[in-house]
Amino acid sequence: MDLSTVKILVADNSLPMRIALQQSINMHGAKAVKTAGTLAEAESIINGFVPDCIVANISFAGVPFGKALAALGLPEPPPLVVAIGPDGSAAQEAADAGAAAFVEIGNPSEKKFAEFCAELCSVINQKLNITPRPAKSGVIRQNKNPDYNIIAIGASTGGTEATAQVLVELPADVPGIVIVQHMPAGFTHMYAERLNKITSLNVSEAKDGDRVKRGCALIAEGGKHMMLSKDAGGYFVRCKEGKRVNGHCPSVGVLFSSAAKAAGKNAIGVILTGMGGDGADGLLEMRKAGAYTIGQDKDSSVVYGMPMVAYEKGAVIKQAPLGAIAGIILSRLR
Repeated sequence: MDLSTVKILVADNSLPMRIALQQSINMHGAKAVKTAGTLAEAESIINGFVPDCIVANISFAGVPFGKALAALGLPEPPPLVVAIGPDGSAAQEAADAGAAAFVEIGNPSEKKFAEFCAELCSVINQKLNITPRPAKSGVIRQNKNPDYNIIAIGASTGGTEATAQVLVELPADVPGIVIVQHMPAGFTHMYAERLNKITSLNVSEAKDGDRVKRGCALIAEGGKHMMLSKDAGGYFVRCKEGKRVNGHCPSVGVLFSSAAKAAGKNAIGVILTGMGGDGADGLLEMRKAGAYTIGQDKDSSVVYGMPMVAYEKGAVIKQAPLGAIAGIILSRLR
């Protein structure tokens, strides 16, 4: 079983919590995640959705947990139930009600919440016997075309899935990749972990001074700008807190502008779905410096904002649907 095929129902009284959990579980690879805020909603969803796993707050519906589960009329065999709650004192109640596991939410800060979500998804994987992807080979072949040795990608709204789709289709011998995805602190680490699991690349959240290596991708940390630099040893990144640029930190424009200066004609720039215009001017700088630039088209974009502004400014050499972008990148490397 693969997490992308698992149907998950999130049951929680709080709408913000339901949305946060749904987004976080999606970031870990699940595709079918529905939410319910009441017993009636949950029962209605279960009748047509038949979840493989139910993630339910121990206080869901304001009744004892066992009573809440019984009221749902779960199918046979029953789905995996993972209970969540603010502290571990309710773990026994969850077990008595038939839950397979209890995960403590703990401190609601962004960092702690990201850690909680990572633990929750790990528990789901373990309980459903989901086999992790095999370890990646450290052997990376040389590019056939040495002209390009950096790929810079920027995205915002809808970009978590768009970037994932591009990276999944790239082999492990591509040039080093640097990525800015508009996300808050805490979530970029979780997003990088997800991409590391589902792609052939070694993906990680960037730290100041990290080298940009072949077969690897660095994701800018939420709340910090990431800039590409070059020295005698090759490319590396600088990651620093700073003021919002184009309304964002990290900013796609900051990354692209630095890539124009550090890599010039040796870079490929890709701007994906997103609201606003962040990255458009930076991509134009890249094109003027000799880089090959790609923009996602309107029909395949969740929000045709950033790629539209870049296209209208003349920053995009090739506009294409999302499904064709990885192939275009590979064609430039041959």
